[in-house]
Amino acid sequence: MLALVAAQVRYRSQAGHREQKKPIWVDIGGGTGWNIEQMQQQLDVPSFFHAVYLVDLSTSLCEIARKRF
Repeated sequence: MLALVAAQVRYRSQAGHREQKKPIWVDIGGGTGWNIEQMQQQLDVPSFFHAVYLVDLSTSLCEIARKRF
């Protein structure tokens, strides 16, 4: 799924459909941040997104993500 999203994002960017402002990614239920790490393999997350927010109810998983990034 992340590869499909990254492909769509790349296509829109290359086709000139990029928004004037960089998008913000909110990962609801993001746990340890695995999705963000996997998306980084598809595109350069820090340069493409204005901000990335990881939201999870588990504080211990959020702490793992915090240490990871």
